Amino acid sequence: MLLSLLLLACTANPALEARVAVLEAQHEADLARIAALEAQAARLDAILEIAEAATQSPATYGTTATDAAAVGTALCTQDGDTYVLPTRDELSPEALAKEARVVPHKSDKGEVDGFRVAAIRRGRLADSCGLRNGDLLFTVAGLPVTNPDQSLRAWQKSRDDKAFAMELERRGEPLSIRYRWPD
Repeated sequence: MLLSLLLLACTANPALEARVAVLEAQHEADLARIAALEAQAARLDAILEIAEAATQSPATYGTTATDAAAVGTALCTQDGDTYVLPTRDELSPEALAKEARVVPHKSDKGEVDGFRVAAIRRGRLADSCGLRNGDLLFTVAGLPVTNPDQSLRAWQKSRDDKAFAMELERRGEPLSIRYRWPD
């Protein structure tokens, strides 16, 4: 309303009209700076959340000490550039869910294109299998993982295959991690 009155008054005064144009441009620049600061704050909040989760003990992170001990014994080993997984019986979606937190990741277009991995603890299963906090996971066994249903299908396919790969991004760089089940 006030802007409308100013515009009406400015039509008779070119100097005021120019000043209003400058103020409008400054306002737009301020809005862009605010949006950039909000995006930066969201990134910092995500980093803080990852750091806080990484310092929590399994008991405070929703895992009982018994669960932590059972899952902690199942670790990946390396055979060259391939990670050898524990047996299929030792791995389950429930066990993996206790190893790391996954948060949907949105592309620049605003669509979910994968999951960001967080809360990986050193020396545990996800860590021993080559995953790192902040990794963006896009495919498992060649299948996209953009929602829970797709993730379950990819998990089932990976269990049926003798070997598979996960495509991800780490620190802005594409990365493929190869896995195989023990013989």
